Amino acid sequence: MTATTATKKGCGCGCGGGATTAASPCKCGGASCSLCQDQSFVRPRFFAGQLLTEDDLQLLEDYSLAKNRLHMRHLFGAGVVCGLEVTCYPCGGGKVIVNPGYALDCCGNDIVVSCSTELDINQMIREFLRKQRGGADCGDPCAGTVSSSGGTSPAGTPGAPAATTQTGASESVTPQKHAHKYCLYVNYCEQASDPVAPYATDDPCTSTACETTRTKEGFRFELRCPPPANPSLGICGSISDCLGDETAYSTVAASNQRLGTYFEKYQAAYSQYQQSPVRVLGPTFFDDWQAHVENLDTSLKALTTKPQDAVDNALIVASDLASWQTQDNLQLLARTANADTTELIKATTSSLNTAFKAFQSQDFQTQYSDTLDVAWLNSLNLLSTQLLSLANTAATSAPTTTADVPAHDTTTQPELLVRTPSTPAPNFSFQLLAYGAPYTAAFHNEALVRLDGMDAWIENRLAQAQAKTHCTLPRLDTLPAPATGDVSRGQFSQLLDRGTQRLTTVFQLIRDCICNAINPPCPDCDDTGVLLACITVCDCQVIDICNLERTFVLTWPTIRYWIPEIAKIGNAFESLCCPSQCDDTSTTSGFSPGRFAGRDPNAATALTLLALLVAECGIKLPIRNTSASFASDGRNQIVNSLRDFFAPSATATAAAAAPSPSPTAATTASAPNEALTQKLVATQHNFDLLSRDHRKLLDRVGKLEKAVARKGVSLDA
Repeated sequence: MTATTATKKGCGCGCGGGATTAASPCKCGGASCSLCQDQSFVRPRFFAGQLLTEDDLQLLEDYSLAKNRLHMRHLFGAGVVCGLEVTCYPCGGGKVIVNPGYALDCCGNDIVVSCSTELDINQMIREFLRKQRGGADCGDPCAGTVSSSGGTSPAGTPGAPAATTQTGASESVTPQKHAHKYCLYVNYCEQASDPVAPYATDDPCTSTACETTRTKEGFRFELRCPPPANPSLGICGSISDCLGDETAYSTVAASNQRLGTYFEKYQAAYSQYQQSPVRVLGPTFFDDWQAHVENLDTSLKALTTKPQDAVDNALIVASDLASWQTQDNLQLLARTANADTTELIKATTSSLNTAFKAFQSQDFQTQYSDTLDVAWLNSLNLLSTQLLSLANTAATSAPTTTADVPAHDTTTQPELLVRTPSTPAPNFSFQLLAYGAPYTAAFHNEALVRLDGMDAWIENRLAQAQAKTHCTLPRLDTLPAPATGDVSRGQFSQLLDRGTQRLTTVFQLIRDCICNAINPPCPDCDDTGVLLACITVCDCQVIDICNLERTFVLTWPTIRYWIPEIAKIGNAFESLCCPSQCDDTSTTSGFSPGRFAGRDPNAATALTLLALLVAECGIKLPIRNTSASFASDGRNQIVNSLRDFFAPSATATAAAAAPSPSPTAATTASAPNEALTQKLVATQHNFDLLSRDHRKLLDRVGKLEKAVARKGVSLDA
């Protein structure tokens, strides 16, 4: 049912203005009203002397129905609201009973089943199979079986014998012995009724046939095959649709994660390199180096259980080696004045060679199968091998006695060794490794392959409408060329900057897909049927009914039914805030809400919710417990104050409820503990009186301050 569009009847602003075409926005109190070309919500406007036609009255009905269905569809959704349980037929067989209930279809139509309805599932299965075969009826699949009523049925009905063969012998259709599952749906339907003949008019073209005057709303049931599992429903489906192909996204996400881990290390190392191309070594450098070699040897013994520790320790040792090798050509830090680095270099060579040999084992490569991890280890292996070759040459030619060391001020700098001029100048990769980041052409080229795959995914995602929420996404710069030899500083810097740009863009697109999916889309309505239950039929007998296949409409009565604690907490609020005075007539101190709070098991939850509310509002409450104070305005103080306000302790309640003791009773008490109790009660009573007077004085002071402030005079003056 479609209502008249705005192009035919004025504007839809609803301000009572004159008729205006939809091409030009109307004015409602000075504000314009933009309309779509297919605007469907138009309501009639009546005035005195207007000639009403059937179109005007029908438009009023169409508008009301369309708005009601719009609200039902988008505010509640399709599904079962309540009831409509499908239960077994009391006499068994192939029948079920649909109990009364209420449902909404995806168009917003109300489906009301007001009385129990009996359904013959066998007959519905036959009709279902007939539709599947394109209208061909192959006979009753339940022919020759006992019907639900206990006897056999005539031919052509459930339970009837099959037709005779050409030879004249009677042959029954063998029913299927294995179980079949069908799902029962209910659909909204309408039926015109109450025809009335129209009044005769002078119009010669007026129809003389009767016209229906009522539309009865009803329902009909149908069987279908079970719906296929659709994992793309809801917010998860929206995110998956935005991210695109699952395999492509998984590859990009894995590359982003691995590259991001390594790029963070490169960023940190490059930042240190920019501050000092040569790593500054401390006086304990050689001692630390020796300890690092020992740690590497220890971690290699536990390679199968903790492989990452061995990789990290190998990197640390290689970083120490690179730090020593990249020092200034003229000076080199030594452990002592007569230090000999030959043994340390030998130990380093042995440990690193053992480590890289272990890294080639099949068990280790199984855990480090990612090509980017392999490129990282290959880079570490290559640079370490080159450094060991240079270090062994430098260590054998380095001076080992103090006589070979130039004179220097030992109070301002550690011992130095002269490095041989034959040692080549350090390259960029060695200097970067000194800060813990091995980088060679192997890693450079592998990273380019990963980043190139990201480019294809980014371009595909940017072409999708879901990802177009950022209007100023940066243009991706061209990636650097692959490296064929030693990687220069410029190649490294380009890859780091442009790779980081792509990692950031991928992260931003993934974040946008997740954040945009939070915005719920308008539901579609391709199927108006409402699933009630799925029924399993075996040998023409209903053997199982599952009512939880349905979709429930979330309403407040439904939520209260599923979560009864909501009503219980509400009752606790009632007992706290609106208690009955009848239970406190026996006390002389008046009503104390703490006694009611102690009786309700949900009072603790209600008090916590009230405490959170009061804490967010920042409201101070009078404390009944004398041990507390308002010294702190923290949330815990407010929570404790609220608990004491609604549920004071038993001691405070008993003290407040006790009458004022007389001096005679206190002096004539026989037992000493009774005398002390009377004195304590009297002291507590006096303290309560003083507290009350103190509050009154504070109120008077506050009023005086307000009065003085209104007169513009300072109270200090």
